[in-house]
Amino acid sequence: MKKLTKLWLLLVVLITANISANAQEMRDSLVTRTITETVMHDTTHTIICTTTYPVSHDSIYTKVDTFKVPIIVPPTTNIVLRGMYGHPDQVNIGNAASENAFLTWVKREDVNMINMYARAYLYDESGRTKLAAFVKKAKEQYGILEFSVDVRLTDSRELPGWKAYFAKYKGTISMINALTEFEPWIKNSAGQYDYPGFFNLVRTMGNLCDQNNSSLDYYEGWVGNSYSNPQAAVDSMVKYCDRVFISNYVSVSDYNSSSTSLGAWDARMDKRCIAIAASCKKLGKRDYPIVEIVSLEPSFLLNIYACPASSTNKCNTFFGPLYYKAIVEYKKSTADVLYYTKLVGRTMFYSKYAKQAHP
Repeated sequence: MKKLTKLWLLLVVLITANISANAQEMRDSLVTRTITETVMHDTTHTIICTTTYPVSHDSIYTKVDTFKVPIIVPPTTNIVLRGMYGHPDQVNIGNAASENAFLTWVKREDVNMINMYARAYLYDESGRTKLAAFVKKAKEQYGILEFSVDVRLTDSRELPGWKAYFAKYKGTISMINALTEFEPWIKNSAGQYDYPGFFNLVRTMGNLCDQNNSSLDYYEGWVGNSYSNPQAAVDSMVKYCDRVFISNYVSVSDYNSSSTSLGAWDARMDKRCIAIAASCKKLGKRDYPIVEIVSLEPSFLLNIYACPASSTNKCNTFFGPLYYKAIVEYKKSTADVLYYTKLVGRTMFYSKYAKQAHP
């Protein structure tokens, strides 16, 4: 009887060991399983991965494990920026249907940066809430990496609105950049070159953006030769702004010209890059980011991008071969320009004409 009992106990031990081994194998396979089911971002810059699988004792029940892994966000200067200027005429911020239609079109066109004329939304809490929700949706659902809003400081509500927005949304996915178009080399409504207003804006917004981990971008049109001291303004621009958007507004004939002073990256682009590089050299800045702005207005390059293709419409993509052509021309710049600046992308001006080109 004792022998039978010992044999029975040995059998139980072997069976138990086998079950344990199988259970461990099951656990190991679950632990090492590749997680691919769900990936999404939250406002703390983490990835949330969720996987569901059967537990070994019952095929009815499932177990869900959630892992939060910190994201290492690369600097945007290492990413090719593909921008689109947007206007409230093309999207009604706060209207879900209008927002979704605009963002779906933007995503189709491979845009990852939106430059929006939306400063009026900063004037009150209701507008700021709508803007923040729109920015969040664009980044979470439509692949937008950066979102800027124009800044002018011509309305008494604007600066307090920027401060209130930054105070509430700093460090969240709804954070925005500022993009100014204040050009002191163009006379204002009083017929004056407003240098003091320009210096005040870039200092004020540059410092405010720095304090809130945002960036101040600058739109630079053609400076011309009537401006008394353009290099001083460029120095301030480079000192206080994080990037410069340079307007490459040319006619179709000039764009297609084989002249060394015209073409995809003309002499006016070169002159502005040289001035920016000189400021960078003076201020000790290297690889200062510049963004090309292409105008799709009918008097400029609409026909180069308009679809469907015809004898006049060339139906080019916004960020394909013609951007690479601009890169090739930029790389012919002076040694100082190539050392002190860096072409990081292009943005299209603006969605009204972009939608005409690519309906």
